Amino acid sequence: DQVVAPRALAAQPAAGGTVSGTVVVEGSLRPLAGVQVVVEGTTLGALTDAAGRFRVAGVPAGPLRLVVRRIGYQ
Repeated sequence: DQVVAPRALAAQPAAGGTVSGTVVVEGSLRPLAGVQVVVEGTTLGALTDAAGRFRVAGVPAGPLRLVVRRIGYQ
């Protein structure tokens, strides 16, 4: 299965902003819990909750890339 984080990959928050979203399984759109979401190039990140939701605060301004990881998924 593949993991998809809709809308979060293209986020451009304000200085010290927040990025949030939901991680789902591609195809079924089933929320995925326990996924590590990290803002690439930083130590900022979060784990998804039981509903697949995550929220990362203190994100620098400008374009960003999220790295989404969970064992057993790519």
